Formats: sequence, structure tokens, C-alpha cells
Amino acid sequence: MTKYLYLTIFLFVSGNVFSQEKLHDGIYLVDKLIPNLSHGSYINKTLVTFNVSFLEGAPEEYGPLLICTDDFVPFEFSMPPIPQKSRSQNKVLLLKLTDSATEKLRVFTTKNKKRYVVIVINGEAITVHKVKESITSGLVQIASPTENVYVQFYRLLKNNVKA
Repeated sequence: MTKYLYLTIFLFVSGNVFSQEKLHDGIYLVDKLIPNLSHGSYINKTLVTFNVSFLEGAPEEYGPLLICTDDFVPFEFSMPPIPQKSRSQNKVLLLKLTDSATEKLRVFTTKNKKRYVVIVINGEAITVHKVKESITSGLVQIASPTENVYVQFYRLLKNNVKA
């Protein structure tokens, strides 16, 4: 049976990104939530905050995330995002990862079952998800609750085609 990584957008509060490096678009392991933004020196980790464009009535208690940067799944697509509609009529983008990114996703999700991961685009956290099972298909679906979020996701991700 083909398994999909199905992502529903969770909305959080945004702030500034404190990072010594440019993060690649992709899926990263969440180390922990940082309740009070603090500067610090982190080895193979960085602080990211949520993109304010994706917020709609989000709770204010969410702060930045400390994420692991030494192991991630790059958002490298073999074709442009494919717009679809879900059963609930939410707009959905179907993303097909390259073979290399598919293998990284399989290894990453196998190793990180029951842990939280974050999607990072343009150096900002977009959504957080718990890994429930290994993902082997290289297909990622992103469902958006609003037209605005859907259009922004499409615009941000259409340039990540590598093949």
C-alpha cells in the first residue's frame, strides 16, 4: 500500500528567525518548543518561528521552535505542485519528491516515528506534524484551510522543482 505524508496546516504565532545559516526548504526534526525567545549558540540546531502569513486566530502561547539542522528532508520536487480538492473541499497541493528526497523522507520518517517535525519554507516554520509511520511513496499532500494559504503555498513551492 502506498503511504502518503498528509499534512494539514496548523497555525501558530510568528516572530523573528534567529539563525546563523540559511535553511533549505524542507522537513526538519523539532527538538523543542522555546517558550521565551532566547539567543544562544546551538550546535546543529537553530531557532525558527512561524510565518505570520499563515496565521489566522492562532493561540499566542506558541513560541519559536528549536530544530535539528543536521538531518532533514529537502523539498525537492520532480514536478510542479498539483492542485487538488480533498473530500472536505479543502484545497490540496500534491507534491512529488525527487528520488533522492523520497529516499531521505523514508529514512527520516522511519528514524523519527512518534516525534514532531516542522516544515520550513524560506527560513520560517509553516506547520508542525507528528510522524505516525514511515513514508515511502515520496508523495506529500498539503491541505490548506483557506484560499489565501493555498495560494501562498503554491507560490512558495512551485520554484522547488529540481528535475
